Amino acid sequence: MRRFPREKESSVANREQAERQRLQSEGLVLRERTAGENDRLVTLLTKEYGVLRAFARGARKAGSNQQSATQLFCFGKYELTRWQETYRVAEVSPTELFFGLRGQVERVALAEYFCELAEELAPQEEPAPEQLRLLLNAFHFLAGGRRPQPLLKAAVELRLMALAGYRPDLEEDGPVGGVQYLDCAAGTLTQRQGTYTAALAPGILEALRFLCTAELSKLFHFTMSDQGLRALSAVTGTYIRCQLGKQFATLRFYEGLGGSKVF
Repeated sequence: MRRFPREKESSVANREQAERQRLQSEGLVLRERTAGENDRLVTLLTKEYGVLRAFARGARKAGSNQQSATQLFCFGKYELTRWQETYRVAEVSPTELFFGLRGQVERVALAEYFCELAEELAPQEEPAPEQLRLLLNAFHFLAGGRRPQPLLKAAVELRLMALAGYRPDLEEDGPVGGVQYLDCAAGTLTQRQGTYTAALAPGILEALRFLCTAELSKLFHFTMSDQGLRALSAVTGTYIRCQLGKQFATLRFYEGLGGSKVF
């Protein structure tokens, strides 16, 4: 009887290790960058593993099945393999490309800001289902022009901050009914105006509380006047700048376009 050589134990172990390092998750492309002549380096926000960076080999080649699926704003199902200290895109099945974002520069700019903010605040290599769902819902409304941009901006900003542990303390300071300010550096309410305080016009405090606590399915379903929404967006933007101590290039670009348009 013919005997076949037994597979070496080391080969079996290597294959099992490779299988363990194969990841599958839904994800959204937050950033894409050219890597070499034909490759891309993509930053993904994934449901099971948070923010990951992976190389997509040959993704820039004409006819590549990864070409559209590794573009900015693409949402799909990704299969990644880990190689040394990096990930590689093995397979990808695009689900939504959000073409509606690409027709207007203001929508593209605001979506890019959401991506940059998520990359800053979402966990790395840890589950991030709420952050992913938040961005997908925001992209859906933004692409269709179905919600005011200041509302979307304020909701994404404050909810991402709250999920990252930067939720402000919105218990009223002093007598109820007095003028309230948000101390953006301390993350608390105060009745004293200061260097880093933002005045809270009527309805703004209630809106901030709603954005911190509402179910994600209801987060974008509230109404305010156009003036109120712009004031709300200004407060959340100031809060982020004070808490994180940085400026976002994508936000500067969006604001330079006359950002916070109603639609």
